[in-house]
Amino acid sequence: MKKLTITFSLAEQCFDATRSIGLLNLSIGMCESLCRRPEVERFTLLSNDSFTNLNLPPSVKVEIHNEANGRGLRRILWDQFGAYKAAIKAGNDWLFMPKGFVSFLKKCPVKLAAYVPDIMHDFYERTYPGHFNPLECKYLKLMLKAAVKQAKVIFTCSEFTSSELRDLCRRWGIEPPPLIAIGTGFEPREKHKGEKPNRIMMLVSPWKHKRTDLAMEYLSRWVKETGFDGEIDLVGALPKGMTLPSCGKWRIYSRIPEPEYRKMMAAARVLINFSEYEGFGIPPVEAILSGTCSVYSDIPASREVLAGMGAPFDNNSYESFKRAMEFALNVPPEKLAEWEKTLLEMHNWKKGAEKIVRAMLEAQK
Repeated sequence: MKKLTITFSLAEQCFDATRSIGLLNLSIGMCESLCRRPEVERFTLLSNDSFTNLNLPPSVKVEIHNEANGRGLRRILWDQFGAYKAAIKAGNDWLFMPKGFVSFLKKCPVKLAAYVPDIMHDFYERTYPGHFNPLECKYLKLMLKAAVKQAKVIFTCSEFTSSELRDLCRRWGIEPPPLIAIGTGFEPREKHKGEKPNRIMMLVSPWKHKRTDLAMEYLSRWVKETGFDGEIDLVGALPKGMTLPSCGKWRIYSRIPEPEYRKMMAAARVLINFSEYEGFGIPPVEAILSGTCSVYSDIPASREVLAGMGAPFDNNSYESFKRAMEFALNVPPEKLAEWEKTLLEMHNWKKGAEKIVRAMLEAQK
């Protein structure tokens, strides 16, 4: 059987600068699983000095490219010329770009595969024009369009994202390559030992699609109506001009290390995640795997990914949110364990990596 030789790029990402911890963890998980597939004969990782604890077999060749993790002109030079130059030097048949953005000034010198987690920039152009930096949006659009034109195969995180990308290609007048939804992968998580403290965890963000405005409005109202006297931990950053409510025990944490984030999630009675657009929606799944019921916006991607598990609510209805909170706070442990088992069967890198190699082998015939 024909084998695969792959150059995989993590060099453009790092914990401190990424806008999406979910995409960073996804890229790492994909890399660590794909390099172990028996169909992969040679695997070269383009990395940077921020990655120090990757779980890789000795056969993986790691090349450091700190210039890829820069800003401004330095980053543009990597995007447009450096990544392809590194792919030539690696000497593998394939270049795999897990962020889905590639050079629009040069043609990929090897077979190209890309992973597209979402088309958020297109959503912002259509829904919140002017909120996303217009030059950055144009740049990302050109790179995604280049990926669609150059890739032999494109992988997505959900059937929803595949349909969104297919529609975008139709509007561009481009016939896309095969679009394969592979999801993402999860592992069992450590649970909180003993009785949980009376704490709620909610994710917040200045990005408009995260609807932190609605989240603060709904949760503040819920706290007043129910008399909740526990602690509320907000993780992330509030939109400009928004402050914490004066009533209740509200605290906010900026970006925290992954081990602490996981402990906080496992110790919470409920995780709240508002959003109006996602390609996949990782936190509600992570919460359930941590033994915490997730209260999350009922949007297409979440509907597909969670299949009704957890406590979905309608963004347009406070009453729906209130019912979801009541349900989540009273979910029995055995139900959470049942959901955990189902989610681990649905979303794992063994299945995802198998889909990747199958599609890449088919594309290189």
